[in-house]
Amino acid sequence: MAIIDRLAGFVPPAVAYRRAIQMSEAGKVAEAFPLMAVAARAGMADAEHWIARAYLEGAGVPPSRIEGARWLEQAAAHGHVDAQTLLAALYVSGLAAPAGESMLAGSARLFAEDATAEPDFAAALTWAKKAAEAGSASGQAVLGYVLTCGPPSLRDNEAAHGWYERSAAAGCPEGCLGFALSLARRGGGGPDTQRRIAAEVRRAAEAGLPTAIYLLAVLSERPPACSSIATRRRKGCLRRSSAWDWR
Repeated sequence: MAIIDRLAGFVPPAVAYRRAIQMSEAGKVAEAFPLMAVAARAGMADAEHWIARAYLEGAGVPPSRIEGARWLEQAAAHGHVDAQTLLAALYVSGLAAPAGESMLAGSARLFAEDATAEPDFAAALTWAKKAAEAGSASGQAVLGYVLTCGPPSLRDNEAAHGWYERSAAAGCPEGCLGFALSLARRGGGGPDTQRRIAAEVRRAAEAGLPTAIYLLAVLSERPPACSSIATRRRKGCLRRSSAWDWR
């Protein structure tokens, strides 16, 4: 590892990236990390996203949500759509430092304790909108959530419904769940609407989303339970702890 670390600095970023991908695919994630870091420090968005995921998942390096979010921010700023989506989800969940908050310098970040903060819906809106407009189905689902469950100044249920619908049409489980809840929230639908709600909840449940699995059980017990779902939706806005089924 020490030899790789020393040699990595002499490898062109593009070459380092390709070699890191090969090593990672061969299961040598720890060995790939220093090479990928060369590419990431050169501003390659794919490499920055890879480094961010490595820190978030503890793959090849000790896990650090602070470092993960920092690298995601850089990748997102360089236009990486998956990074934008994941960063928005972290902000919604309170798992990223509030935008603009000063970060610890240098190696101190690696040893700082990860802590859960309050959701930063404004920052989530910024990144989710970029991802959604770029065509990310997951980004569209996050944007729908922000526009539905964010602070009153950010809420726009009509726009949220449209983003959820686009996300669901693309097969995103979170989008399916959000679209079903948006339909239920509107109320007044007939049998066709109720069947559509049940179908979207079922799609999300089949993908393994816990909230959808629970709601599917509610629908199975009481087929006309769409108003009941809407009531649960209004009470907790899909409580963040269980509702944003982000994986």
